[in-house]
Amino acid sequence: MKKIILAALLFGSALQAAPYVGVQGTYANHNANAKLQGRDEIHENIRIYARFFKNIGLHQGALGGGIVTGYETKIGSVFSGFAEVNYTYLNSHKAKSNIDVHDGDLNTGNELEKETVSVRMRHQFGVMSGINIAITDNLAGVMACGLTMTEYSVTGGHDSGTRVGPDNMKSNKAFIFGVEPTLGLKYKFSNRISTRLTVGYNMGQSKRIVDNYIGEAALANVGINSSVWIKPRSLNIRAAVIFDF
Repeated sequence: MKKIILAALLFGSALQAAPYVGVQGTYANHNANAKLQGRDEIHENIRIYARFFKNIGLHQGALGGGIVTGYETKIGSVFSGFAEVNYTYLNSHKAKSNIDVHDGDLNTGNELEKETVSVRMRHQFGVMSGINIAITDNLAGVMACGLTMTEYSVTGGHDSGTRVGPDNMKSNKAFIFGVEPTLGLKYKFSNRISTRLTVGYNMGQSKRIVDNYIGEAALANVGINSSVWIKPRSLNIRAAVIFDF
């Protein structure tokens, strides 16, 4: 008897599930939290080599646009649950040059004192699930958590004289996984059309994107190297127009 009742409840819930699609705009207050890490030569009377960890930051504001699609299911008169997938195209770029890995603190100078780092984020794929909490007939609060996978293109370079040469420059692409707790509001204009405004904080994994961009033989042969890591953090404001089926 209990199995029959449970099956009936699940079936009734499934009947109330409504698919939806929408378009979504995003503003990302983004910090790549880039870091250079490696081994440098300090210019003394004799050669001294030292490890370094140089935090760079790379803060930027990015605009993006994309689509969402998912299902919403009523859970009583106040709550409804939803699950969706989304895609956002960003194509935002930030670069910094003339980076001294020792912050210019060495009176005698060092080799890696004119470094360049650039970070570009492009494609973001995400899944999100959560609940809508009815405030009025047309207005609901949104509580959700999303998982994202964002593509980053990262370049590291070393200026050994007058420019960054091809031997001392390297680029690579990678996807960074992130978690994004989200709060917001949803307003229903009609049975078919609604808008949603959310704010989420995305916390991306720490990952080495460029393993070593120092390729010049005179530097590489004595063990000088530098890698580029990022650990993205982003406050994302997203506005969507949603169409229910």
